[in-house]
Order: sequence, then structure tokens, then C-alpha cells
Amino acid sequence: MTLIAIECGGTIDKFIGDAVMANFGTPRSHGNDAQNAFDCALMMHCRMYLSSIASRNALYDAIELLQCIAWYVWNKTNNNIVNQFC
Repeated sequence: MTLIAIECGGTIDKFIGDAVMANFGTPRSHGNDAQNAFDCALMMHCRMYLSSIASRNALYDAIELLQCIAWYVWNKTNNNIVNQFC
């Protein structure tokens, strides 16, 4: 997951248990930091889905991912303020 955050332009801040915390826009903003953070989250979600594809809940994970993408795209196309992702 750390490699995904770095590839998306994030800076690793700290590790919290099994989680990783990354900042986007530090130390310098690139102007598209929110998009980079969303892309990172989406790529991480896809990676988690692919790693759990053999499980019985893989179908539910796929549906959740598609709902998340649809929610984001709908808000972006309708110029709504997106305060939180999925």
C-alpha cells in the first residue's frame, strides 16, 4: 500500500497498526492533490479487492467498489462539494 501512495504523489506520514497514513499536497501542492488522494484510495481499494477475490464476499466487495465510483462520478459531474469519499 505504501508504494501505491508514493506512486500517486503522496508522502508517507506514519504507520498505525496495519494502516498507513499518507499526506497529499505536502510539502508542496501540485494543484490536483484531492484527485491524487482519491486515485490512491481507489487503487488501494482495488488492490484489496483483488487480494480477496477468492473469498465468498468478493461479489459484495465489487458491488461496494462500483457504488463508490458511481457516487464520486455523480458528485463530480453535478459539481457537488465532495466532503468525504465512500
